[in-house]
Amino acid sequence: IKRLQSEGLVKASAIITDALSSLITEAIKAGRAVEKLEAPAPGFYYTEEGRLYAHNIDITMPEPEELRRALETLNELHDAYNHIEDAFLKVVKWGLAAPFAFAYKLRHEGKFIPGLYIWGVTHTAKTTLAKIAVALYAKDPEGATFFTTGSSVNTEARLGYRLEQSTLPLIVDEAAEM
Repeated sequence: IKRLQSEGLVKASAIITDALSSLITEAIKAGRAVEKLEAPAPGFYYTEEGRLYAHNIDITMPEPEELRRALETLNELHDAYNHIEDAFLKVVKWGLAAPFAFAYKLRHEGKFIPGLYIWGVTHTAKTTLAKIAVALYAKDPEGATFFTTGSSVNTEARLGYRLEQSTLPLIVDEAAEM
């Protein structure tokens, strides 16, 4: 898509993702194209020997001081969200397991770790809680890899494209717009 856009061949940028995806899918079905698997997206996978490994993810051990600061931060966040303690704890627990959801799904066919859908009235910290969960494993929970809006993934092709970018969870803000 970026190449087509840079060459000035895209006249309707709002539909290029869907159109190109459909063209490629139909070309494969018709035998006019061959699907080749590329290197996996960043995330956690199992080797053929059954060992879990991280692909394109920094998993260096933190220094003791970093761990201490992280625990202090979690305690401060817990205190700040003690009025919704159950939701806060659920989000943190989910955030700890979420990076491994894709690997778990591959290893245990038919079983999966469900995604988290935080719902409620406006201004009740739903998006902030989701960002806290993602911040457990990502330096920038608002980065394009981890955060999007419901309107930007409002078709199956757009959502699929975003989910293919990483096996790590994706925050979809204002999911009702999907």
